[in-house]
Amino acid sequence: MADNNNKWMPTAGGVINMVAAGLNLVSAISLGVCAVIFQFMANDPTFYVEDQEVFAIFVPFFWVLAFFIFALGIPALIGGIFAMQRKRWGWAMAGSICAVLSNTILGVIALIFVAMSRKEFDGNENVRVQAE
Repeated sequence: MADNNNKWMPTAGGVINMVAAGLNLVSAISLGVCAVIFQFMANDPTFYVEDQEVFAIFVPFFWVLAFFIFALGIPALIGGIFAMQRKRWGWAMAGSICAVLSNTILGVIALIFVAMSRKEFDGNENVRVQAE
C-alpha cells in the first residue's frame, strides 16, 4: 500500500463521485417530470399556447436529456462505491470521468483524487510484483 498521506483520497473521490451522481439523478428526475408536465399541457385543450409545436420540440428534448444525464449518473455512482471500497480502480476512474462529463467541478476533483490514489486500490501490488 501507499504511504499514509494518501489514504483519504479514494474515500474523498468516492464521496464526491456519489454526490455528483446524486445531483445527476435528481436532475434527470426533474427533467422527466418537466417532460410529463409539458406532455399534459400539450394534450390539455384548455391550456392555450399560440405555437403548439413548442411542445413537440420540448417533450422529446427533455426525455433525451434526462436519459443522457441518468446514463452518466449510474456509472458515477458505481465508481464512487468502488472508490470508497478501494476496489476496481478502472471502474472508479470511469465513474470519475462520467462525473466530469456531467458535473465538471465535482468531477474534476473526484478524477484527481481517484487518479492520484491508484496505489490504494486492491490488486495493484500483485500486478507490479508479477511485472518485475
